[in-house]
Amino acid sequence: MKVLMLRDKLASEDGVTTKLFATGETYDIGDTLGEGFIAEGLAETVTDIKPSRRKAE
Repeated sequence: MKVLMLRDKLASEDGVTTKLFATGETYDIGDTLGEGFIAEGLAETVTDIKPSRRKAE
């Protein structure tokens, strides 16, 4: 899941190594960690929206 961090948070993806998830950065992380961040108001989900291509007129 992709999330955009709204606040800094030290956390661990693997249960061993702690790292800083920085405000304003986007991360591709596991669903459990991402859902926890969202539930705590630390992040919001990011959806990839690709612009549609228009034919040249």
